[in-house]
Amino acid sequence: MMIDAIYEAATDEEAYARLPARLAATVGARSATLQIVEGGAPVHVATSYFTPAMGDYYVANNIGEYDVWNDMVLDRALMGRALTSDTLLSRADFSRTAFYNEFFRSFGDDTGVSLGALIKTDRGFIGLGLHRALTAKAYDDGEIARLGDAIPHLKRMIDIRSRLGGAAKHAGDLASALDAHSHGIILTDHTGRVTFANQLAETLLAAGDALRMREGRLVARESSSQTSLEAAIHSAGRGAAGGALWARRADGSGCRLVVSPHRTSGELIGALILIDDPARPLVDFRASLRALYGLTAAEADLARRLFEGLSPQEAANARGVALSTIQSQLKSIRARTGIRRQSELATLIASLLPLTPAR
Repeated sequence: MMIDAIYEAATDEEAYARLPARLAATVGARSATLQIVEGGAPVHVATSYFTPAMGDYYVANNIGEYDVWNDMVLDRALMGRALTSDTLLSRADFSRTAFYNEFFRSFGDDTGVSLGALIKTDRGFIGLGLHRALTAKAYDDGEIARLGDAIPHLKRMIDIRSRLGGAAKHAGDLASALDAHSHGIILTDHTGRVTFANQLAETLLAAGDALRMREGRLVARESSSQTSLEAAIHSAGRGAAGGALWARRADGSGCRLVVSPHRTSGELIGALILIDDPARPLVDFRASLRALYGLTAAEADLARRLFEGLSPQEAANARGVALSTIQSQLKSIRARTGIRRQSELATLIASLLPLTPAR
């Protein structure tokens, strides 16, 4: 049925692509065009029967500006009604329009009769045309009524698709933001089934040496870590504190995990797992030190070397400068950052790392 086909198209892309043909068949039309118009120009066109070249030409050349059927509907304030072209314009007059001669005839097509509607939306309108040849019989009252019955459902379907598209874009933007985070982030349901993983978490799972996926669930390599992980996820899934644990690798290194309840709009839906991997190569934080504290390039490089464990003398040797130069730069670093002791530099940089832009 037409109404069923319309609502299938709300969430199913294949059903949406088939919709013009199914609408055309319902009223005995040979072709159909479903277009979404925003800001006076079509932003999407779905067709049946017409060739892809015709659809591309229609959009690229804004042929909708020459669509006399649409113009007459707008001029006569007939939006939201099922109408036939025969009630708007004689076929003889239509055959002399630029719309017919510069579009249809230029592609060797003889489309000349339409049953359609313009349906107002918040951003523009939906244009639906169900076509027959210029010499074909007129649409009867029953066919016009069938399209009229479908109009509110078509509008609702397009509204649903628009809202879902907006939600998908929002979700994509959020995922991109989480991919830039300096920690791995995993969301699970209360059973440990993974529902989301940011890019860093996916990299860790793909390596499989500390954490991995098994039948869609998050598991740890070591049995003892797995027991702790299951308990933490179960606890967080009930709304209690999940806890912190290590997920060890075979070489003895590992990832630190913090498991917490995950809520959306106040509803508890599972566990949020933050993963810190001390073995992960450090991002280059020198640019952030220079931007935030005004360090010179040499001072930022010294800060990096000291953070990585070199002594001032070792840093001087590595850079081929005198120890006095290193001491002078270290004094400047302290003054610019507000730290008093060299040991505080590690704390400062450790707090800075989550703010360092991803590369």
